Amino acid sequence: MITVCTADSRNSFDLGWLRGCHSFSFGNDFDEGNSSFGPMRVLNDDIISPKRGFGPHPHSDMEILSIVLKGNFGTRTA
Repeated sequence: MITVCTADSRNSFDLGWLRGCHSFSFGNDFDEGNSSFGPMRVLNDDIISPKRGFGPHPHSDMEILSIVLKGNFGTRTA
């Protein structure tokens, strides 16, 4: 069975430096019936303030894919 979830039904948050909407539940909005799609655990639409980012936080056995729609990843030096 296919369940259609419209954009306006997604949970959203605003932390000042990070605004986002998530398609699957987690954290304070946890709903076990909507916690993943097969192996996909998270599908977020995030807007991150310039020169900010996520601090270190643990992920175990996960691949993370980021798609930059506007802006850039910044310059990294070794």
